[in-house]
Amino acid sequence: MHVEDGKVRGVRTDQDIITADYVVNCGGMWARELGQKNSVGVPLHACENYYLVTEAIKDLSSDL
Repeated sequence: MHVEDGKVRGVRTDQDIITADYVVNCGGMWARELGQKNSVGVPLHACENYYLVTEAIKDLSSDL
């Protein structure tokens, strides 16, 4: 990735930099790691199961 001012501006190849208005990170479960290697935050966390335990929430169905 080619990063300027904390934003991805293109892709760096072994031959040149290709600038783009949009860059799509298609790294799948490795997208966050790919972003970290390029100082770009990707707010994802790959996991098989993820849950949150809370107290009962008023008016929220208990089987949700």
